[in-house]
Amino acid sequence: MVPLVLVALFWNGIVGVFDGMIGYQLYRQHDASSSYEPVQARIEKSEVAAHRSSDGTSYQAEIEFAYEFDGVDYVSDRHSFFAFGTSDSSFADGACRQYPLGASV
Repeated sequence: MVPLVLVALFWNGIVGVFDGMIGYQLYRQHDASSSYEPVQARIEKSEVAAHRSSDGTSYQAEIEFAYEFDGVDYVSDRHSFFAFGTSDSSFADGACRQYPLGASV
């Protein structure tokens, strides 16, 4: 019984550290984004990309936008902190509808 309790405590410690690392990263992203200065941007690319593998097909929104800040031009493809591919294309379709090609945001 004692070894099982030790294994459970050890495993909970590992999971706790992992969860703490994820939570800290989410906090840092939120903290950084709260100080961003809003600027006007133009959507330069907005499409759903399909990635095929032996596990199936995943879909991800590929969105690029251009903007200017302090006299310097930038281009970015980071439209969300949590952009990832899924087997359901509706998430990528929704992001592309939210950020259509040529739109000013």
